[in-house]
Amino acid sequence: PMVSFSDYRLGNDLAKRVAEDYPSRFLRYIMINPHYPKEIEAELERCTISRPFLIKIHPNTHSYPANGPNYRAMWNWANQNECVVLSHTWGGDKYSDPLIFDQLAVEYPKVKIILGHSGANWEGFRHSIEVVKKRETVYLDLTMSFAYFGLVEYFVKEVGSGRILYGSDMPFIEASAGLGKVAYALSLIHI
Repeated sequence: PMVSFSDYRLGNDLAKRVAEDYPSRFLRYIMINPHYPKEIEAELERCTISRPFLIKIHPNTHSYPANGPNYRAMWNWANQNECVVLSHTWGGDKYSDPLIFDQLAVEYPKVKIILGHSGANWEGFRHSIEVVKKRETVYLDLTMSFAYFGLVEYFVKEVGSGRILYGSDMPFIEASAGLGKVAYALSLIHI
């Protein structure tokens, strides 16, 4: 996955190969790099010959805001093609704070937006919940490096279970850690 940041074309090709070799097990992400804005639409076209797929952006790693002009080609293309866009988010980050996605959800109503890590810290969690409550095309994501006690229950209480997606962040983080959070929450509440 890290190759997607330094050589996004190679990363996209590797992801395509795995998804084609194991179609019942993997759904592919297409990584977009905003520092090559003139190549975004062509890369999306090149990579979407085989479906299904999602678009992944990582504003923090690329040091470029999710609502910046270099991402506009991707957002327009995603809206025209009714795609899912997963973005890394981090509360308080100028590139990826979840509040940035509020206006993007308005501008691109046919895009389903997944707030990766749901903001990743308590400020981000609050911002993510605020956006999800206002915008029906925006979803929370349970993928995160940290285990915040009661977070799954808090999300369900605030937005309902239908707006929360499980994620593991494999291979960086063992999938069982994320599953454990959900299993524990299920033992405490009825989802």
